[in-house]
Amino acid sequence: MSNQGWEPNLNTPTEPIPQTGKTEDKPQQSPKRPFWKRGWFLIPVAFFVGIIVGVTANGGGTQSAAPRTVTVTSIVEVPATATTIKAPTTTAKPATTAKPTVTKPQPKPTQPQARVVLSRSGNGATTTAKFTVDDTWEIRWSNLDSNGIFQLYVYDENGTLTDLAANTQARTSDVWPGTVSGTFYVQVNATGAWKMTIIDTP
Repeated sequence: MSNQGWEPNLNTPTEPIPQTGKTEDKPQQSPKRPFWKRGWFLIPVAFFVGIIVGVTANGGGTQSAAPRTVTVTSIVEVPATATTIKAPTTTAKPATTAKPTVTKPQPKPTQPQARVVLSRSGNGATTTAKFTVDDTWEIRWSNLDSNGIFQLYVYDENGTLTDLAANTQARTSDVWPGTVSGTFYVQVNATGAWKMTIIDTP
């Protein structure tokens, strides 16, 4: 039998092909509605609209509501000041060291000073007044005449000659030491100018 000229019969009903596996019928989900169409959103919207309508109705009356005075009390927080208690500080005193004992040098005994007993000057012969000296004394003399005679005689208080202290004809100076204590006087024998000092030495 030849296939040429064969055309399918579209009017012939076809049977559904049986499925070997089991299929579960899944429930069809309804499409989600927008949130403004949901019930929970409409409740607060209706409440808010009611409040606006009530406020508008009260505002249209002949009498205006008295303004309310709102007192705002500001609360200022004062930071707490911390009180610092300083512990007393104790300063350690340095250890006292014993001061070294300083021995002061003993002052030296004062030496007796030389004492001028008599001082004379003149021109020519003369006799001095009496004076008292210890056992160490001296006569410092000077002959100021280069050609004249110059002599010194020492007498005790009784008028007894004890020594010749000077005897020169030249212009010169010298010191005569006395070695006996007591009271004395000096006789000057000179032809020119002269000077003399008697000192009691220690």
